[in-house]
Amino acid sequence: MTVRDLAAHRATLLQGPRFVGTAERVADQMQEWFSGGACDGFVLAATHLPGAFEEFVRMVVPVLRARGVFRTEYTGTTLREHLGLPRP
Repeated sequence: MTVRDLAAHRATLLQGPRFVGTAERVADQMQEWFSGGACDGFVLAATHLPGAFEEFVRMVVPVLRARGVFRTEYTGTTLREHLGLPRP
């Protein structure tokens, strides 16, 4: 991968939708996309460092959990188990 490839990949992340607002509003937008089948997950990008991811976990994740759209615990000990994939 070249620096140009990496820059082009990063640029595509910036072109996607941005969910902005209060924790409840961000959760509303994420839930709408997820429940509507528009996505099967999200890639989070920090708006500031340090602290952006910690703030998301502290403020948005509890709202999503209260709505039942974000897990409260993992079902297994491996990624394969979390995704419900059989062992090869």
